[in-house]
Amino acid sequence: MIQRRYHHLLDEARAAIANPPPPAPQVGAMQIPEMANYYVIQAYKMYNDYDGVLREGEKFLVKYPASSYFSGVQMEMNVAIETKRQIAEGVDKAKDEIAKLQPNERTSPCRVGPILQSNKQYKEARVQLERCAGSPEESKMGMAHLATYLLVWNRQSAGDYPAMYKYINQLKQLAPDQYRNVKHLETMMPVD
Repeated sequence: MIQRRYHHLLDEARAAIANPPPPAPQVGAMQIPEMANYYVIQAYKMYNDYDGVLREGEKFLVKYPASSYFSGVQMEMNVAIETKRQIAEGVDKAKDEIAKLQPNERTSPCRVGPILQSNKQYKEARVQLERCAGSPEESKMGMAHLATYLLVWNRQSAGDYPAMYKYINQLKQLAPDQYRNVKHLETMMPVD
């Protein structure tokens, strides 16, 4: 976890769950399988895999009802449920907002992309934001840099950290002012 290598953490945690070491002799001490199960949930959280958080969280709550992590796992599950609800509701909200745009704006990836993004429609937003970021016309008006900035957050929200780092590096080169607003992510997000 400290190295932010969550794919590797998942592999190691699953191995510890499958073949746990002998229990610690101290009564009440947290055992390796319990900790490993908790780390699995945290890894899914970092990758914004809400279904994974819910699936593994439910297993954890059943298996470890007296765990000191119990309330934390419940909280992570509640956040995952709320986020999934917002994503589902965002479909109609985005459609409504786009419908309110001027007819010529409804086809503009630089207008539609941010609306989709703000309504948590990450896949659709990515397509529009990438079109905007790659447009020479929009680049002249500064919209391409804004789209690249939004793509950093888009990929972070979708748990696609390699792409997020790619867009951070693009900002570093093309828009240093906007890069300053996201450079902290380089030391916080998963590296694998």
